Amino acid sequence: MIVRAKVPIGLGYGPQHGLNPAGLFTSFPGWRVFAPADPREYLGILNSALDCPDPVLLVEFSSLYDEVFSVTEADFTAKLPLEGVRFVRRGTDVSLLSYGAGLSWTLAAAEELAAHGCSAEVIDLRALDSPAMDWKTLVSAVSRTGAAVFVDPAAQGQAIGPRVIAELVSRHRLQLPMDHVACADVQPVAAALERQATAGVPEMVHTVRRLLEP
Repeated sequence: MIVRAKVPIGLGYGPQHGLNPAGLFTSFPGWRVFAPADPREYLGILNSALDCPDPVLLVEFSSLYDEVFSVTEADFTAKLPLEGVRFVRRGTDVSLLSYGAGLSWTLAAAEELAAHGCSAEVIDLRALDSPAMDWKTLVSAVSRTGAAVFVDPAAQGQAIGPRVIAELVSRHRLQLPMDHVACADVQPVAAALERQATAGVPEMVHTVRRLLEP
């Protein structure tokens, strides 16, 4: 079974329709949860999910529907692994982890950090359920850069970032500076208020700088 959940964060739908359910579903064992960040990822994961014996949740961020991406004929039949992470940008000073619409937010923050001499690595988690998350690669990446910030396109109360950080600390003994950025625990309908409630580049940059301060 494949369930598609549309998440219109930033489009003024309010809490009834705009909240991100990924964190809720990842708290239940048995679900496979994915939030593709672009069409190539979506097609590859969907094709593999059709063969998956487990129930699969595909979180679709409506803001991505209006963006233009380039795909090939091969992308429509390609299958991507239902586990592992994707390195979108390489860096040496901090690892920025995100998924879905949060990936573009994170890339924008990485550009801002680069303008100030900070090299940020951007990682797309791809698989959000704990059993499929590539802990080995995450530990290796964060150990190499020495710090990590999880950027979560979800309300603070629904964020999975704290759980990921706790897992890295408790089970994988990763004792390095780590923090997370999420949206506010409100979901305004008014566009100006919603922008203030959504995780933004200044907040991400501030979090990274505070984390890296000697």
